[in-house]
Amino acid sequence: MVSPLWTNPDGRKYLFVINHRQKNPANVIERFEWRNDSLIYLESIQDKNLMTSPNDVVAVGERSFYVTNDHGYSTKGLGRTLEDFLQRSISYVNYYDGTSFRKVASDIAYANGINHSSDNTKIFVTSTTGRKIYIYDRSPATGELTLNQIIDTKTGADNIELDETGSLWIGCHPQMLKFVAHAKDASKFSPSQVIKLSVNSNGEYEQEEIFLNDGSSYSGSSVAAVYKDKMLIGSVFEKSILFCILTDK
Repeated sequence: MVSPLWTNPDGRKYLFVINHRQKNPANVIERFEWRNDSLIYLESIQDKNLMTSPNDVVAVGERSFYVTNDHGYSTKGLGRTLEDFLQRSISYVNYYDGTSFRKVASDIAYANGINHSSDNTKIFVTSTTGRKIYIYDRSPATGELTLNQIIDTKTGADNIELDETGSLWIGCHPQMLKFVAHAKDASKFSPSQVIKLSVNSNGEYEQEEIFLNDGSSYSGSSVAAVYKDKMLIGSVFEKSILFCILTDK
């Protein structure tokens, strides 16, 4: 499932992309249509007040989407630094209904990755510094989110992908301070981790560690996507993608 891609019932496909631009407004959502094997630019969507630090976007309609705003402080500085290191829960999730933005989920420490269930009734959000996954029930009619549960992952969860069974595959940063150091100096390793969240027969989520590396061969994993027995792992700063074959234990 490619979360920023929306497919209409008539087959038309729309791609939503976060663009951090140099000019004002700095942060916009670029909307494209995939037509005749080409991306056709349609529009730029922005809100200077609410979408100040967009991180990830998930489409839920032809012109509607959710986007995480990973910081409460809109600009870099002491406030944002303290927000990270004190793990302050002041970031949030915006919803764009095709006309305007509004805040639909708040009190999250570094709202990062976001995705939806296959039936569009649940929204999943990672809290990276909070080391949690927030699961919301979504109203398809209004777009409003209601918190269903919070899962303590005990790791810095980043982006979320779903497989065909509905399980969540999440790229993670198990040692956040090492990741911060790696962001400043690529020669410093940051451990890579992939976890899987699956629903058991009781309807509860079970967490399983799928991949763990000390960073010496692949640092700063941020996303994992699975197809059958194959897994691709992406990173924030690595110039490559890790290809893995999944095997039974």
